[in-house]
Amino acid sequence: MSEITGYMFCYLLFMVPVHLCLGVGLALLLLPVLWWGVRKYRRAVRDVFMFNGILLVSGMLLNALWNLFVYGRIYASYDYAAFESSPLWLVIPSSSEMNLPWFAEGWSVAEVKILWIPFSVVAWSIAVLAFIWFRLLLSRRVARKGG
Repeated sequence: MSEITGYMFCYLLFMVPVHLCLGVGLALLLLPVLWWGVRKYRRAVRDVFMFNGILLVSGMLLNALWNLFVYGRIYASYDYAAFESSPLWLVIPSSSEMNLPWFAEGWSVAEVKILWIPFSVVAWSIAVLAFIWFRLLLSRRVARKGG
């Protein structure tokens, strides 16, 4: 179990700054929403950060599963930092003298990337469904408060 915890910690260490930058970038892209009012902008930014946080957690779980079931069994590399797979991209090093990936017999880089697609789809699906669920809970709470 400590191995899984280590994978999750390393994922968060690398990906929290990425998700924060994504959230801030999207908040800046949403600035035109201010035209319709500050309340709508705040709500849009809240939704962006909520979805981003949920995607971070689902990606952390995806990375842990990837490291348990794929990395080390199907391929490995020398520059491993317990951060291989996220819903945003798959880290497979290119072939070079310093960084030569190892693949199990019969596997290629393309096949590993194809294997990553269902992992990514599951992470995105979890994030979307959890976001919809949290938004429903939030709207019910607001309706109960207001009514």
